[in-house]
Amino acid sequence: MATANRGAPGLVLSNSTADSAVFNLSGGRYMVSVVGTNLSGSNYYSLQRLGPDASTFLDVKQTFCDADGDGDVEDAIIGKFTTNQCRALDLAEGQYKFVKTGSPTANYIEVSRAD
Repeated sequence: MATANRGAPGLVLSNSTADSAVFNLSGGRYMVSVVGTNLSGSNYYSLQRLGPDASTFLDVKQTFCDADGDGDVEDAIIGKFTTNQCRALDLAEGQYKFVKTGSPTANYIEVSRAD
C-alpha cells in the first residue's frame, strides 16, 4: 500500500481505466492532480476515504456556509474530478482510493504532500 511522504507521491496512476488501489495518507495538505481523456460531469474520478466501519468508502466533502446565498449550508464533494486539474486539499490521516464513474480513459493521477 502506498504512503505519501513529504515531497514524494503517495499515489501515482498512469494510463489507468479502473479504480485505484487503497493508499494511506498521513494527514496534511496534499496536491491532487488528475489528467485524463473523456472527463466530464458523468465521467470522472472521485477521491474517497475509508469510513469508521473499516469497510465503507465515503466521498471527501467540505461544508460551505451558504455558498449559493440561499441561507443553507452546502456540502461539496471536493474530491470529484470532472476536468483536468490540480487541487490543494487538506486531508485527514486515513486510507483513501479513487473511484471511477462512467468511462474516463487514459487517466493519470498523482497525490503528493504539499506542506
